[in-house]
Amino acid sequence: GGDVNLCAMLPVMLIGYYLGTKYGLIACFAYSLLEMLLSIGSVLSWGLTPTVVVATVFIDYIFAYTSLGLSGLLRDILSKKKPLSKGMDFTTFVLGMVIATFTRFVLHFISGVVLFDTWATFEPVWLYSIAYNGGYMLGNMIFCVAAVILLAKPLSKLPKKYDFCVFLDKDKYM
Repeated sequence: GGDVNLCAMLPVMLIGYYLGTKYGLIACFAYSLLEMLLSIGSVLSWGLTPTVVVATVFIDYIFAYTSLGLSGLLRDILSKKKPLSKGMDFTTFVLGMVIATFTRFVLHFISGVVLFDTWATFEPVWLYSIAYNGGYMLGNMIFCVAAVILLAKPLSKLPKKYDFCVFLDKDKYM
């Protein structure tokens, strides 16, 4: 099951914001594999059928955690319309975090309705899935937004997109 973590999603969402959606999705895919490997023992202990285990791996881990890379989507769209400014646009990042977190929530919600309907402690199952998954996803998002507000000054001093990423071809992105 899901739980509230103290800003565990924030580092990968920062990658999505600063490096763009493409690299954010790649980083978050790696994050999804790590989360899956750390949780697979628990998932296997739930007594699920092999089909549900495979679906859980894809929906609840690979797709859901990879979707956090969408945190840079708004910045990607806006950068096509105007040059990127130095530092972070907090409104764009927070909205990107909301989009990414909401997408992850939707994937967990679908999984809850389709795969874990027999586990619901009350009916209707869609309401149970909203309450269960929405509770911890909202908590996670609140912690991440609060951290961004608290870290606003240091984050604003980070260089513009791609400056700090030495493994990329700077000439191509600058």
